[in-house]
Amino acid sequence: MLAEILRAHPVVRGEVLDLAPSATAAADRFAADGLAGRAGAVAGSFFDPLPAGADAYVLSDVLHDWDDDHARTILAGCRRAAGRSGTVVVIEPLRHGTSTAINLFMLMCFAGRERTVAELTNLAAGCGLALRGTTEVAEGRTALEFAAAPEQSA
Repeated sequence: MLAEILRAHPVVRGEVLDLAPSATAAADRFAADGLAGRAGAVAGSFFDPLPAGADAYVLSDVLHDWDDDHARTILAGCRRAAGRSGTVVVIEPLRHGTSTAINLFMLMCFAGRERTVAELTNLAAGCGLALRGTTEVAEGRTALEFAAAPEQSA
């Protein structure tokens, strides 16, 4: 996904954070595509502290693999790294209405599930994130853009 973003936006730079084998494959792909000067790949886990200071943190097909507690941990890590001015983008297939066969599959295999916009928004709100907007990015896939929630005054 990062390679496509970089091709569409020539001034953008980005990094992929993934487990070591996937990070190595991503770095090789960036080099083969002539993007190594603007794209990097870092081996790591989104359960560890994330590098701070990026303009955006994108989670694509991540949260539906996890139960609510793990999803909150992932979102909270992104929120901390993003700071007050960063953006967290969640790209997921969304559930509309009743559960589907894929939802049952995700639950059985990963303890995760597809969620509705409201469910993802509630998870994010518990981590200090507020929904800024949604965009359908492909058939059956939606990007939810979150920003730091406004400070609550006592």
